[in-house]
Amino acid sequence: MSDDPLLRPADAMAKVTVDEVAALLDVLGVQRRRQQLPQVTPRTPLPGAEGSSNVASEAEWV
Repeated sequence: MSDDPLLRPADAMAKVTVDEVAALLDVLGVQRRRQQLPQVTPRTPLPGAEGSSNVASEAEWV
C-alpha cells in the first residue's frame, strides 16, 4: 500500500473485482440503470396532400 493519501483509494480499488463491486452495490441497494430504448416523441402531423389554404409559398422553382 502507498503512503500517499491520494493513491490509497486507487490501490484498494485495483484489487477489487467487478463481481465484488456488483455484490457490494447490490447489498447497498443500488439498482442498476436499465438500458431503455429511446422514447418516441409524438410529432405534429403534416398537412394532407390537398394543402392548406392559408399557407403562402415564396419559393420560386427554377
